[in-house]
Amino acid sequence: MKNIIFYPAFITTTIQNVFQGTFVSIVSNILPVLVIIAIIIIIVKLSNRKNNKDLRLKVGNMLNQDHAANMARSKNINQELFYIPNISILPIKNYEADDKNKSTGPHLWQNKALEQANKKMLHFEKPMTNIELKNMFGAANLEQLANYEENFSNYMHTLRNWAKALFDKGELQDAQIILEESISAGSEASANYSLLADIYHKNNNTQGLQDLKVRLNNSSMPGKDIAYAYINKIMS
Repeated sequence: MKNIIFYPAFITTTIQNVFQGTFVSIVSNILPVLVIIAIIIIIVKLSNRKNNKDLRLKVGNMLNQDHAANMARSKNINQELFYIPNISILPIKNYEADDKNKSTGPHLWQNKALEQANKKMLHFEKPMTNIELKNMFGAANLEQLANYEENFSNYMHTLRNWAKALFDKGELQDAQIILEESISAGSEASANYSLLADIYHKNNNTQGLQDLKVRLNNSSMPGKDIAYAYINKIMS
């Protein structure tokens, strides 16, 4: 039979009081924290419910607007909206046979630009949503509009490559003409701004750099901050 140890009553009472006191102390310290956490959880849940409701309303409104836009009648695209490249200002050259035989060079991009210049192009100064385009021109014209906008984007890209090829050959004046024309037309490629900034910098054209910064400030094009930072860098 095991021996049973009996502790005096006052020791047992003391231990119980200590544990009870510790428990009460812990609870009193943790309780405010638990209350704060509970309040945060309630606020987050209420906020999520409101956000979900707002999101459902926005999606519903968007679907209704899109449905209404799909019913819009097709309209002819005003010819004045099309971008017509100013070929006469571009530095068109007759390249020698040795240049034409090269796999890369200004002549290739020049020919590509002249080919693309014959395509119909559209560029809206203010970006438009599909719903806005449907309402303005009709849903049936949406794919055609997208093609016209893509033609413009491809043409701007080709002009930049043409200018870069000329820049690499040291033909800075011709490269500058092409880049200034593309930016004037509404190019939103930050690379065009950066390359033109390099030309201005090489020619110590401080006013040209300042004009580019002003144009970027007034632009909403993506990547404008990158181009702006690059201009500041080469000016410092």
